[in-house]
Amino acid sequence: GKPAPEITMPPSVEISENPFFMETDMRTHELLINASSTRIVKSIRIFNNGKPLRTIKIDEKEKELAVDVPLTGGSNRITVVSYDDRGFSSNPKYIDIICNDPNISKPNLYILGIGVSNYPLLSRRWQLEFADKDAKTLIATFKHQEGKHFNNVESNLLLNRNATPENIVLGLHALRNINDNDIVLIFMAGHGVMDHKGQFFFLSSDGTFDHPREGGIDWLTLTDHISEIKGRVIMFIDACHSGGIVTETVVPNDELAQGFFSGKRGGVMVFSASKGRQYSFESPDIGNGAGIFTYAITQGVGPKSKIADTNGNGFIEFMELVDFVTYFVNIETEGLQTPWLSRRELFGDLPIAVDSN
Repeated sequence: GKPAPEITMPPSVEISENPFFMETDMRTHELLINASSTRIVKSIRIFNNGKPLRTIKIDEKEKELAVDVPLTGGSNRITVVSYDDRGFSSNPKYIDIICNDPNISKPNLYILGIGVSNYPLLSRRWQLEFADKDAKTLIATFKHQEGKHFNNVESNLLLNRNATPENIVLGLHALRNINDNDIVLIFMAGHGVMDHKGQFFFLSSDGTFDHPREGGIDWLTLTDHISEIKGRVIMFIDACHSGGIVTETVVPNDELAQGFFSGKRGGVMVFSASKGRQYSFESPDIGNGAGIFTYAITQGVGPKSKIADTNGNGFIEFMELVDFVTYFVNIETEGLQTPWLSRRELFGDLPIAVDSN
């Protein structure tokens, strides 16, 4: 038979810092990095809050180097990844730095909140109670981060009859010119449906289950417009079947990193309320009436933020919120609803809130 293929270890990278959390009044921080491989370390890439900063060519088996990294105002999650000559990556290593320089602006947050509860063309049993309320609650929750984690928090709220496919597209168009340091949060609550070709549609008030294309907006249209946004984009989709919107799960790799550093994309994270064909539950018994997925999000960045902050650095990172919401919803629904992170174009992690407790 054929000889077994050669098995080699992926490259490794270390940050020579202790502690791994610090505060500074400086605009930059000198990062001490050691990268090594049994083959050749081709390059090191450095990210800040998921945003690409630098690519450094190495072309050696081992390299120690010091790199000055520019900081943003507030929280900085600096992540370092090394790549070998096959394109394989190391496990990411990170350090958290709080920059207290008052002359450096914190990022802004832009929220497009979409909530549809009323569906005139559907029967009474398919009317929703809290989708529109959830959109308002989510915006209000993140508005509390203004002046704390974010400089400004700006929002555009589209509810029921106003949440037409045309207005959704206009809302996305308005986000095309934001700064690449800023964050976009897109929240969509309402009915989701798969057509006979397996394409996901978010239904507007004029939508029907039988003809979703005539009153809905499809996933391909959404992603076409989202791809034009320079900043990092987080999507929370609280709709039935939303876990099936992405047929290929995207994870951080060398090809994706090259796309980031070329300026072609800012990174999209899609967190859906439920897997595949599961339903997304809402109830008057949840909070003061809410969808369980949205309620868990607002708890994780609100009154239960200290629980969500598992690394205890005082900030809620995106993946910490994903873990908190997934566990919370699974427990509360006894496994009938499982939130699903279907797209993660993110290197390292991204702080999205200050621990409010």
